[in-house]
Amino acid sequence: MSSQETTYNGADLLVNLLVQRDVTTIFSITGAGNLAIIDAIARDARIRVIYCHHEQAVVMAAQGYARVTGEVAVALVTTGGGVSNALTGVISAQLDSVPILLISGNE
Repeated sequence: MSSQETTYNGADLLVNLLVQRDVTTIFSITGAGNLAIIDAIARDARIRVIYCHHEQAVVMAAQGYARVTGEVAVALVTTGGGVSNALTGVISAQLDSVPILLISGNE
């Protein structure tokens, strides 16, 4: 493999897919389980990341974004407790029919 060839990992492929789907903003909190995705977003630089203080706030902010823009909002959390902490916001969005895509990393 030459030094000019580019290699992609799963996080890079995910970011490319999100960009193809016109995602411009993601709400997130970092953790060990999603750092590869955060890194891929930063390297790509086509998606803005808005960082929140905890997982429930991530989903609630995404829910507000979806309500205002009419777009599907993306929330990125870490694994384990990060996902379970996001569930209150996910249930709230589901009950109000607010479109949210929740992505969790993988350790």
